[in-house]
Amino acid sequence: MERDVYFETILLKKFGKHIKEIRINNYLTQEKAALLCELNQHYLSDLENGRKNPSLKVLYKLSEGYNISLEELMNF
Repeated sequence: MERDVYFETILLKKFGKHIKEIRINNYLTQEKAALLCELNQHYLSDLENGRKNPSLKVLYKLSEGYNISLEELMNF
């Protein structure tokens, strides 16, 4: 049970903060980032706020859209 709480409350929020920082550091709006990553803007917002758990496919889309490696994406 504690692992689930950690995952949902801390890990997803840390990942969301990380991808938001990547977006902002690249001077992208959520709308533009969503287009580059081929994601729905509302879904990207949910990711950035730690409300969604991304699949491997979404992680790949984020790395491609932000032109970074999966390793960089997951380094948070």
